[in-house]
Amino acid sequence: MKCIGVLVIATAGLAFASVAHAGDATVRMAVRYDDLDLAAAKDATILVERLDGAARRVCGYREMISAENRVTRTYAMGQYRMCHERAMQTALVRIESIEVQRAYAVYRDGREAGG
Repeated sequence: MKCIGVLVIATAGLAFASVAHAGDATVRMAVRYDDLDLAAAKDATILVERLDGAARRVCGYREMISAENRVTRTYAMGQYRMCHERAMQTALVRIESIEVQRAYAVYRDGREAGG
């Protein structure tokens, strides 16, 4: 079994998306990847998608898009983006896979281009 700590832990087949929220509480979410071959581009992309999903949940994507007014939503979007990027970068550093780094670069470039 592998593990990653996004901001915290690393052991084997499981990744943890973790972020500190207001009040210094830390939220963690496990992301399994022991079923993936991280040297394969397809599996690296699958892991990036899994990490993205975990980062969205721990960083409050639903709360951000459901904010009542434009000012609150704009502020929440900025906070969410910083949180998401920090969670993803921390996980990628812990994973230490060139293929996963490449898959994330493609994923990030696609998001920035509006995809």
